[in-house]
Amino acid sequence: MMAGLLLGLLTAAGLPDDAVIALIMVDRFADGAPNRPDVVAPSSPQALRLFQGGDLPGLRARLGYLHDLGVTHLWLTPLHQQIVGPPVDETAPYHGYWPQTLDAVDPHFGSLADLQGLVDDAAALHMGVILDVVTNHLGYGANDPLHLVRAHCGDDDVSSCLFGLPDLQTEDERVRAIVVDKTLWWARQAPLAGFRIDAFKHVDRATSTALRAAVPPGFFTLAEEWGASPGDAVVDEILSSGAADAVFDFGFAGLARDFVQGRMRSAAFVHHLVKRDADAAPRAPMLPFLDNHDLATWTGSVGAQRSPIGAALLLTNRGIPVVTWGTELLREGGATDPENRSFMPWDRAEQQQHDPSSSFHFWRRLIHLRTSSIAARRGTLSIRGHDVDDSAPHFTVYERRHEQQRVVTALALDRPLHHIEPLARAAHLVDVIAWHGRAQREGEQLVIDVDKDGAVVVVLQDPSPGGP
Repeated sequence: MMAGLLLGLLTAAGLPDDAVIALIMVDRFADGAPNRPDVVAPSSPQALRLFQGGDLPGLRARLGYLHDLGVTHLWLTPLHQQIVGPPVDETAPYHGYWPQTLDAVDPHFGSLADLQGLVDDAAALHMGVILDVVTNHLGYGANDPLHLVRAHCGDDDVSSCLFGLPDLQTEDERVRAIVVDKTLWWARQAPLAGFRIDAFKHVDRATSTALRAAVPPGFFTLAEEWGASPGDAVVDEILSSGAADAVFDFGFAGLARDFVQGRMRSAAFVHHLVKRDADAAPRAPMLPFLDNHDLATWTGSVGAQRSPIGAALLLTNRGIPVVTWGTELLREGGATDPENRSFMPWDRAEQQQHDPSSSFHFWRRLIHLRTSSIAARRGTLSIRGHDVDDSAPHFTVYERRHEQQRVVTALALDRPLHHIEPLARAAHLVDVIAWHGRAQREGEQLVIDVDKDGAVVVVLQDPSPGGP
């Protein structure tokens, strides 16, 4: 199958350094097939807690949008057959995390053929598909004919019953073997790029290690270790033990949110930014993000005007960035499930794709910079300026350099910023990517002006050593 060849080339060394991942909650992205009887319209009063009709055919039809945005991989929420009965707390398993079985596609999301077609179509666009898999539990009230669920809940991470869900007893060798085999079923059915392991800290470590050891060549596994940050001992243990190839960076989400919301002074912010960079540099890349399906939406937290500042932060720092569906379109939502899981605003997408000054285009240009520039994603970090006013954060300017390329990122919060950088005479201004700001060369200076609540990213090419 052509998809298998293409994905093998993409992922032969694991998750590529220039990857940019889009998190897609399948039920909340695009509706491409006739709805089932228990699906409600997104505008319905019950919609937040019930199936809204997003499916694999809908996602397949929208791959062109994601390709244009510039993402290289799609992370899909679980497709497991769900336990669908009387909703628990009036909530249906639209999210995919309440499995009835671990090795079948839920009809709400589509069919196995739909998944296979999606993977092939994505590969033709040079995009890989990462599938979220549940190895910790089954759904409320699920049948358990193979006796995989523990009889009694314990008190530690592995034996506790997360949210009261039936817990898979993965420390038992028989259960482990079945869970691993049923999870590998997905990789046998389609040439996926990798798995995202849900509730990683609650799964017996031997199970995660066995799963990673059994996946196809070039396949990678990503661990959702809640709260993890670069330099954490648990991250080093996960990677060194072979339990996963990469870990999600929750610390970045908190750092970015505190700064952009105005809750962290600039001096403290740059201190943490430098420390994070130093901790991350010698290790396998982590996966930073601004928000996800378990956190408040980024735009809902920081406001639409400041929201694109997060793109500048996320895409000019170390790690493999994860973009949650619709964040590039300023998708709003509440602070918790299910309010934070609103449907993809396609009407807004149509408008923003035709507006060069839109948030979509700011994200798009930064993503394309990210994938093309080593300096942007892992160049040497230096702080070029920040305010010293203790009352509130106002601005931060930092630079990443690789060889002769420099990427300067200037962020302004509650007041405009006028920043000047010296330039070598033969330096070349390659690009300016601005959200409410501008930059230009004036003689042997780079002048950056950022409006209130704006961000400007400037790409510079210095002369080669020994050159003019």
